[in-house]
Amino acid sequence: MRAKILIFLFAFLIIFSSISFAVELNSKDLQWDPKWYKPKILSSVELARSVLTNLMASQKFSTWLGYYPTKIDTDKYGLRIFGTYENQNESIVINLADLRATYLYYLPNLDRDNKWCVLIVPNNPNANVQLLRTLDLETAQNLIDVIDTMAIAAGSRLYNSTGINFYTDDKEIEKLKKDIGWNEGYGAFVKLVEANSPADVAGFKPNDVIVELNGEKVKDNGFTKDIQNALEGKESAQFDVKVYRNKTFQNLSLTVPNVNFGKDKLLLSLNQQNPQGASNKANLGIHVKPATYTSDTKETYAGLKVVSLEPNGLAEESGIKVGDIILEINDKPVRDIPSMASIISNEMPIKFKVLRNGEILTLDAAQSF
Repeated sequence: MRAKILIFLFAFLIIFSSISFAVELNSKDLQWDPKWYKPKILSSVELARSVLTNLMASQKFSTWLGYYPTKIDTDKYGLRIFGTYENQNESIVINLADLRATYLYYLPNLDRDNKWCVLIVPNNPNANVQLLRTLDLETAQNLIDVIDTMAIAAGSRLYNSTGINFYTDDKEIEKLKKDIGWNEGYGAFVKLVEANSPADVAGFKPNDVIVELNGEKVKDNGFTKDIQNALEGKESAQFDVKVYRNKTFQNLSLTVPNVNFGKDKLLLSLNQQNPQGASNKANLGIHVKPATYTSDTKETYAGLKVVSLEPNGLAEESGIKVGDIILEINDKPVRDIPSMASIISNEMPIKFKVLRNGEILTLDAAQSF
């Protein structure tokens, strides 16, 4: 009888712990388990768009809140993913021309499906990171391939990850230095090494101090900067790294792949498919026709009158309305459709000057792309 009671209690504890272990999306106890992944640069942007469309149809990925995509807009400048559920919605907006990196995480104690997460980080520190969740690892990897391919085609230079997460908090660094007996004023301090990453393969361990890279002392964030610069134009690069571990020095050989390699081939494919750059025009989600307007003071304005707007398009989100006459985009006059096409095929729309009910307004373009 006693044995049966013990077995029952043990089973109860397992069940209880598994229930209490699960947490909500916004919980501070949500666990983020980083997974190193080298993205595959696809052969063309068109292929990337096709893969993305298929992923949307399969409903294997969602926005952070769990809304499945019902619409995806892409163009030269960016990517918009619209997720809806009943009367709720969430949009993911990615500026492809300003992408730093995409990171892969597993959320082991999330209280729902889609436990794989793609974290999309811009270069601009003031811009918001974006998150997508997927049902499985393969879908997450496919999303990263698609986003990185589009970003490289848009001109982004992606960060090449070694799989090392460093200590950045000064108090934590000082404690680590005291614990391991490192008294020098230089070095980079390893907090975590992602499984199967280049750093893991090379033999790096948590709490290592990286003291030299190719014979030069490592200071501040010089380690990552030097690696990024050394990879420029190469498929990969090998580095000799000296680390301090267990009060001794060890020499490691680190080989880092360049996730940007293949950019030239991708851009060549893009130019061959669209020699006039037709597919590189930003999609404003707008229908216009040439129009003129004469004010009460007999001043005449020429531009493009908005006939209709596509829902959730860049023009609508920028505050443009049906009946407006667009006079300028980025301070450049648009007197006809070819002049507008010339502007938006070569630069990101930043602002619009429009004529509305006889009044000239300046509208900031929605910074989606």
